[in-house]
Amino acid sequence: MSFLSASAPWSFPLRLHRLVWWALALLLLIVALPLLLNWLDEPLEPATEAWLDYRFPVALPERNGYLALISLDAEHERPLQAAAATLAAYRTIAAEQPGWAGAARYQAVQEHWLRPLDVALPSLKFCEADCYDSLRERSAMLALLRRDHAELLQRYRAMLALPEFAEDLPFEDDLPLPRYAPAQQLGLLYLSEVVEALEQGQVEYAYDLWAAYQGFWRRAAAGSRTMVNLMVASSALGRGQALLAAMLKRHPASLPQARRLALPLLGGESVRAMLGRSLIGEFRLHANGLDRLLAADTAEGAESAYPGLEAPAEPGLGLGAWLIRRNGTLNLIRRAYERGLAAGSARDVLADYRAAWDLLTLGNPLSQLLVCMSDTDYSSFVRRAERVDGEAAALRQWLVTGRP
Repeated sequence: MSFLSASAPWSFPLRLHRLVWWALALLLLIVALPLLLNWLDEPLEPATEAWLDYRFPVALPERNGYLALISLDAEHERPLQAAAATLAAYRTIAAEQPGWAGAARYQAVQEHWLRPLDVALPSLKFCEADCYDSLRERSAMLALLRRDHAELLQRYRAMLALPEFAEDLPFEDDLPLPRYAPAQQLGLLYLSEVVEALEQGQVEYAYDLWAAYQGFWRRAAAGSRTMVNLMVASSALGRGQALLAAMLKRHPASLPQARRLALPLLGGESVRAMLGRSLIGEFRLHANGLDRLLAADTAEGAESAYPGLEAPAEPGLGLGAWLIRRNGTLNLIRRAYERGLAAGSARDVLADYRAAWDLLTLGNPLSQLLVCMSDTDYSSFVRRAERVDGEAAALRQWLVTGRP
């Protein structure tokens, strides 16, 4: 029988040898296929190139309301100059060593230039439902608060008077958040003066104050580069519009002044459109972070102009860099943002890639993973923007027709 033949002892080792070679060939294919699929990158789509080249607003420091906003409660005797020095230092650090390694250095800069005053501003949380009545009922207490915080209120008024607004930050996601709370608290103290003036019959003065408030926050929304700043600005816009509606309701005779001063501030670019522009800023943050990751493997620690804060080299993707295509990733992220804005949610941004997950497609796999991991629900942002736009449209109709 064949299993007793002289060649039988050699058949099993031969088959094993062949199996080993087939296994090695299959393993090589598994490793080589994704590398081959990701060796050639796709071109940047025109829309992606436009987002990468988009130029955000800039402003001279002495005219820039953003600098005043982030330094409202700074103890520096020249807060605007301190804020300008802060942004200049941010850019220096970003050029020296971008990424997570610069986070401590950014924080140190903020603490040096924008250290807050030791002042306890009141937490005014009573202006949620009917802001006008809430401010009117507490007029005596608010007048005392305005007196006690007269210096900060003067800073706030000076901020409102600045003619431009540009959130001119480097595209780094490790920058410390500005302190927005002082602007919100001082804003309510400021609006309490609007209500007081109107109640005392100073109609023209009341609407002048309101127009300065609303005009600044419209500039702040239009000059926003980040979603955070836009949401702060849109919240202030919504509060100002709600106050205007109450002013018209309780003092209908003030309609002529409202038409002259308020109507120009209720039109123009929608907050929804501004939201789309802020998404370009968020996209640029992602693009900058991606380029940083792809280049990090060759980066070395950088010397710093700030002693004791020398930045170590940032870890990169290692072998993972072979499994990600830069242009393809940027195209995918940009489409994700576009679809997320259109639908109010980014959860379906990989609809074009669903089959890829099912079939285990190996093309640009880390890009798909990155988009899934950074999935953000924009529905609340979209709803807030549309609510502010809807309220503005209703107020315009009221001012034009004379009927709410």
